[in-house]
Amino acid sequence: MCSTSRRSPRSESGYAVLALVLVIVVTVAAIIATYSARRGYVGVSQTHRAQRLFLARAQRRITRYYSSHAAAMDANLNAPWTGAQLLVRAGVPTRWQVQAWVGTRQSTSIDSGTVMDYRDIWLALPGNTGSGPATLPTLNTTTNTFNPGTSPAWTEIHGENIEAALAVRAQQQLNRLNSRLTAMFAADAASDPGHNVGVDYWQPSGCGPYGGGIIACTNEQFLPASTVGLSVALGAQRVGTNNPWGLPLMISNTVDANDTAPPYTMVIESPLPWGGSINATVTGPLV
Repeated sequence: MCSTSRRSPRSESGYAVLALVLVIVVTVAAIIATYSARRGYVGVSQTHRAQRLFLARAQRRITRYYSSHAAAMDANLNAPWTGAQLLVRAGVPTRWQVQAWVGTRQSTSIDSGTVMDYRDIWLALPGNTGSGPATLPTLNTTTNTFNPGTSPAWTEIHGENIEAALAVRAQQQLNRLNSRLTAMFAADAASDPGHNVGVDYWQPSGCGPYGGGIIACTNEQFLPASTVGLSVALGAQRVGTNNPWGLPLMISNTVDANDTAPPYTMVIESPLPWGGSINATVTGPLV
């Protein structure tokens, strides 16, 4: 007589439950792993975004400080401040160990061959963005080349753009003053009862051979615009006598000026911090 063993329905049900539990455990583990990885990635992305925003704000602070202290920044071959001092002066918070590097002074030519000096500045957060050992940012002062190393975030402030913007403002200031002085000359000539085209209204009487105006005589030199009576000569018109670098505008109605025959001229100089100047020659109209 043969007998066959038969697995009970209860045993088979137990195996099915175990299999289901195993599937659930594996699925939950996978979900947790994926969530953890995702969360870690999001955290890194948020950090990088925060670092970039921080550097953007720091860049704006340094740019504003440079622009308002451009004369001191580029007047001499050596920078007036170290990177660390510049961060403090510009009010950049000390976060993520931010560092600044001030480049060597560079030169370029602008309109009419006038030389413009400037220097670049770099900001960086020391650290590591990838695998391998971290390398610190460095500045080669001989070649004025910045190497960010493994910095996770860095940026550059272009001094040439800052100084070029100030040079444009200086030229615009000269253009405005030129227009106002030309109008003044024409008004003085028109109000003169003699209507003598031979009178030089850029000079006072006795300064040159044909002087007849009220601007002070500069006596063969350039004098600050604030000392020669421009405000009186131009009346109610507001006159800025310092240029965008905070340096005084200089005027001469004798040096390089034509005072011997109409049209008479006067020269205005807008000094540059590193030497030289942006000049304008003001020509009296033949009224």
